[in-house]
Amino acid sequence: RARDERGMVEGGGGGGWGVFFFFKQKAAYVMLRSHVGSEMCIRDRAVIWRGPLVSGAIRQFWTDVLWGELDYLIVDLPPGTSDATLTVLQSLPLDGVVLVTTPQQLASLVVRKAVRMTQSLNLPILGVVENMSYYTCPDSGKPHYIFGPSHAEEIAEKACAEVWAHLPIDPSVAELGDAGTIELADVSVFDGIIDRLNQHQ
Repeated sequence: RARDERGMVEGGGGGGWGVFFFFKQKAAYVMLRSHVGSEMCIRDRAVIWRGPLVSGAIRQFWTDVLWGELDYLIVDLPPGTSDATLTVLQSLPLDGVVLVTTPQQLASLVVRKAVRMTQSLNLPILGVVENMSYYTCPDSGKPHYIFGPSHAEEIAEKACAEVWAHLPIDPSVAELGDAGTIELADVSVFDGIIDRLNQHQ
């Protein structure tokens, strides 16, 4: 284990696994790293896996990692109703699903399909979060709806859930991500989402 000035703890395990915990203010962020094959170790090389391999890797994340005592384990899934999403929904003991959308109509269509799939599996939909909802002009403070009007309320109605947040576009997040220091981002915009999660403990 090693801790640096940012409060980063690295806990190593066998087989190339590594779990990193980033502590900032009152929140803890967990990032899992796994070297599954040489493809993930070489920049610009695609990981070419068919559905069964992806599903197996997801199950291995759940069964072969010593997660310890966590307040939450949040699984970030790709858009749509792919093998990865279906594997998580069917294989992991989920307490609920938070749907993330963006204002574009195409994105709303994809998320509505995810709503139907989640409901067909009898899993609770906790809430809806709309990402990239608007951009706040730094000079005037006026919001600009770059990707069009929000459809989050329509999705929430179909999901029988509430809209938890409309998240703005923040260029600094992209800059920190590119610099490899995303844990330094201002996460106060997520306070409302964290409060909602705490209500479902």
